[in-house]
Amino acid sequence: MVKGVATSIITVAVLMGSLVACSGSDSELAELREELENVKEQLEDSLEPEETSEQVLVESEQQLEIEKSANASTTSTPEAIVESVPNEVPTNSTPEAIVESVPIEVELPICEISTDDSIPIEERKFDELYDRYHCFLDQLLAISESEELPPMEVSELKELLGWPEDTCKTPIVTIEKSPYQTTPSGNVFTIDGEVQCETGLLIPISGLLGVPLVSVSSGFLVTVPGSASSPERIFGLEIATYDAIDYAHGFARRAMEDGFVVFSPRVLDDILLDPVSAYNSRRGEIDRRAQVLGNRLHGIELLALSNTITELQKNPEIAGLKTGVYGISLGGSIAFWLGAVNQDIDAVVSSQWVEERTDKLAGRDNIWSIWRFEYGDYTILSDAAIRLKDERVAQLIHPRPLLLEYGDQDVRAVDVLPVWEELIDLYPPGSEDEGRLSLVIEPGGHEIFYDKAIDFLKLWLSSD
Repeated sequence: MVKGVATSIITVAVLMGSLVACSGSDSELAELREELENVKEQLEDSLEPEETSEQVLVESEQQLEIEKSANASTTSTPEAIVESVPNEVPTNSTPEAIVESVPIEVELPICEISTDDSIPIEERKFDELYDRYHCFLDQLLAISESEELPPMEVSELKELLGWPEDTCKTPIVTIEKSPYQTTPSGNVFTIDGEVQCETGLLIPISGLLGVPLVSVSSGFLVTVPGSASSPERIFGLEIATYDAIDYAHGFARRAMEDGFVVFSPRVLDDILLDPVSAYNSRRGEIDRRAQVLGNRLHGIELLALSNTITELQKNPEIAGLKTGVYGISLGGSIAFWLGAVNQDIDAVVSSQWVEERTDKLAGRDNIWSIWRFEYGDYTILSDAAIRLKDERVAQLIHPRPLLLEYGDQDVRAVDVLPVWEELIDLYPPGSEDEGRLSLVIEPGGHEIFYDKAIDFLKLWLSSD
């Protein structure tokens, strides 16, 4: 049946309704009857020979029901859509429907809720709530560890480190170099200045630069001290008595004696090592202020340090030299991340840092879990237990030379082994044999061992 027929039937119905409801004059009623007869004649002419009026009316009613049903489906509720298409997730479905259609395939840890009937119910309820939150985080960790992540990008690493990318895209470095002290192996200069962002922000620069008295340099080496240390201390020039063990063993001075131009940046920490400040309270304070402003201290430091290195490389004593970085502990983390974000670093030595630290960061039962310590906050970076794993960061360093250094009495000497297996798979075949990828474990504790690391740096920073 054609559309015009259906339209004619509807017109007939309307005219009949008008005729019944009409209360006008006789002339008006006559006009309505005449118009109705004309429409009926048109309807009869348009019908196929085999069609009857009854058939047309039935088909018209069926067509109207179909159109009515179609209109209703476009305005149906999410529940109606879900019922009509049980195997598909609707675009306007509720979050609950989406979750039900994508079941979690990871075996989640079983929740253990502590109960102690000897304590008041109010306290018991809060203990239970505490355990249940921990259980949620245990399960979240299990799910997160099951996910396969894409390769690390420099932009992702900067984001995780709290790099002030949005406010400092094109920094300008200003450096003042002043004579500090002359030693038998070379001249030491103070480095002070600032990194100026296009927004007017200023990030401070401070450190020492050692220039050896040799005619041919071994390379340009950035030595990064760890907690309770300083550029003065690792150059052997400290003028104060520190309440700390010299675990860095003057490695900046020794590197200058071995012919390297050495720059040691000043990293914010607490210079005295005691039960409280061992976790760097001042570092934590600055980092917490930075967090609420969208940055982290690590990211701010690394932006300043990376740009400072680029500026120092323009100095006559350094221009043309290959660049390496060597850091311990806190300085080991900075050396490691610096090598990842700055592709102009030619070789990286990280001492006492790289490890599998997921349990230390997110484990509930680890007594050294960093989340337990207030002054350890600065080490808890966004998504560190999942996206900031060291094997992912190393993706940005390889295939450049990388050496990891440990004392066998440091627990990291064991915790590094899972990461080391990942690095072996990451680096080109034969990297261990040629010394491009090295793991050094020496008798001792949390300290610099130097000799094998410096031989590694001489090999890869030589100009040959």
